[in-house]
Amino acid sequence: MKRFLRAPRCQLMLTRAGAISSLAALLLILQSAPLQAVAATCSTDGNHWYAQARSGCCDVGTLQNTAVPTKWSVDHSANSTTDEGTWIIDNNNGNVAIESGYYSGYFPYDGSWTNGLHPYYTINNGGSGQHSGTYLTAGSQYGIDAVSGGRADIGSTRFNLNYSVPNGFNFGMGEVVSSTRTWMGGGSGESLQAYWSPNGSSWYLWGFNNDCNNSPYWIHQSSGSNWSNGGY
Repeated sequence: MKRFLRAPRCQLMLTRAGAISSLAALLLILQSAPLQAVAATCSTDGNHWYAQARSGCCDVGTLQNTAVPTKWSVDHSANSTTDEGTWIIDNNNGNVAIESGYYSGYFPYDGSWTNGLHPYYTINNGGSGQHSGTYLTAGSQYGIDAVSGGRADIGSTRFNLNYSVPNGFNFGMGEVVSSTRTWMGGGSGESLQAYWSPNGSSWYLWGFNNDCNNSPYWIHQSSGSNWSNGGY
């Protein structure tokens, strides 16, 4: 996995609760913020489409604040999945990673299906995973973090993990698997704000991100720590 140079990051420290409470103000700012240039194109295998944002190394945790969609759609006949994931990934070994987030549709680790939004986590770069039976509330605001050592939090749902990610870099990704008849980011788009942590308790805004997408899904960056993604 490509190594990313460490760059200055915005030194605004917040508790996790403070980071979550800032989301309402973020959404107002994003409505009027000018968008940057069109993102690069990600590669795809024809069965996996996504939009992603990457930031610096090295730390122990990534947090994203977002309001989950009010509407979404998954293609049941294709066993399709849509998800939004927060990642901390080893900068020297991309197979060492914690992902946390929410999904709808098919869950490949147990073969189950949902039309709702469930919290989940994976480890080993998606090698294994588990979901909660909890349903997230459409349109509600959530903080989603992945912390080496470790834990994965999706709102009030916590997965406790005995799993370390050394030399972690920060990563966020919305994805669709199996069918482009499936929506990502509620179709019309979902806004995200990202933080990094040196210790799992203090959180700092990303100062930059490198992003990409593949059609029909998109990503629009409005600052180093804020972007939106989506697509029908």
